[in-house]
Amino acid sequence: MTRTFLATLALVLIVAGTALEAQVHRSGYFAVTQRDKFFSFGLRVDPRGNVTTMQLGYEHHNVCEVAADNRSILVCDPAAQAIWQIDPSAMAVVGTLISDPALGTAVYGMEYDHNGDLYVLTGSSLLRIGAATVTTVTTANLSFANATIDIDTAELLVAVGLNAGMLQRIDRQTGAATTLATGFSTRYGDAAQDPRTGDVYVPTCCGVNSSPLRSLDVRRAGTTVSTIYLASNALAGAYGVQFDRASASTPRIVTGCVRNLLAPASGGVWFIDVATAVPQQLAPFPSATVTDVSFLEGRNLHTTRTAAGRYRVDISVPTDAGLNYVLGVGYTGVRPGVALPDGRRILLNPDGLTMLATANGLAPFVTNTVGSLDAAGRATAMIDVSGLVPAIRGMLVWLSVVTLDPRSPLGIATISDPFVLKMD
Repeated sequence: MTRTFLATLALVLIVAGTALEAQVHRSGYFAVTQRDKFFSFGLRVDPRGNVTTMQLGYEHHNVCEVAADNRSILVCDPAAQAIWQIDPSAMAVVGTLISDPALGTAVYGMEYDHNGDLYVLTGSSLLRIGAATVTTVTTANLSFANATIDIDTAELLVAVGLNAGMLQRIDRQTGAATTLATGFSTRYGDAAQDPRTGDVYVPTCCGVNSSPLRSLDVRRAGTTVSTIYLASNALAGAYGVQFDRASASTPRIVTGCVRNLLAPASGGVWFIDVATAVPQQLAPFPSATVTDVSFLEGRNLHTTRTAAGRYRVDISVPTDAGLNYVLGVGYTGVRPGVALPDGRRILLNPDGLTMLATANGLAPFVTNTVGSLDAAGRATAMIDVSGLVPAIRGMLVWLSVVTLDPRSPLGIATISDPFVLKMD
């Protein structure tokens, strides 16, 4: 099956000579900080660790998120009761996604789902933002909560509760919560799930101040109690962890870090090698605690529900403009995926749906799964199974996009992390 899948993708075993290594996000990072003395900051960090700053205001800014357009960055400003749109090239606020009094309290997490709705976790509620409206999903206590989308269910994984922290799966529609694990010391920014294993990494508080010493916690898949993944005097406390990328041959985490008086040099943006748990500072920022990090141009796949059973699939890989792409579609999950000879992994299980999709054989239900990215590195596929609604409600489908370039290892330039879509 794997050979068939690779042949379908038209992958050529060519060892790269000149192409830039494409295992990780290549456009850099955007981060936000808490207020220190007078201001909080937005940071643009290039892949070499050079930092450009902008002032965000007098309030704590705990989270940032790549916008649906994969160009701008979203930052919630509680003083303005709004979510700003920031142009990271100009390092300037260029618009307002939405303004609402519900955003006037501290915001600890923001995540898009497969419908294109943005979920916002405040200290007192879970909000859903869609079509310029704000809906309260639940008023549960979510103080210091951090979240990610569960690749196995398409629901929210939320770590909440500070020193008596727990990991919950929260239904996006009803707000119903199921506790999956306990034992965390939760703090700001996003949690991260490793799609290769299902393990969930949760930000901690507060590094060298804690007992026992802890920099980053993990809930291993299938367990109900968290463990300490990293305890480092250098990286005092990981805030806003993200995988950069899980598909790489040597996956790593990118994270912000608390500025701790016992380890003042720890403030900034860090990498953590997933296999060895060895931290390495990418960019020091001693002025304030970095609470969350996002990937510039990192939203390679984004889906929007346009009607029941109808989804627009936006593909965006700006670094690969003009290259051919293949959008993999499957219904059997992401593990173990397809292991490539160079150590990378396509996190999608090839099945009958995959074979048809990669040959453009699912039309008219799924279209534009194979094609070329435009000059901006974009393409659009469509999924239309509206004729099967409501029979398919609750069905899960997984997506992954690869771009093809003969100059790259094995002819593959970029492998996106997987994306899960649930027929709501």
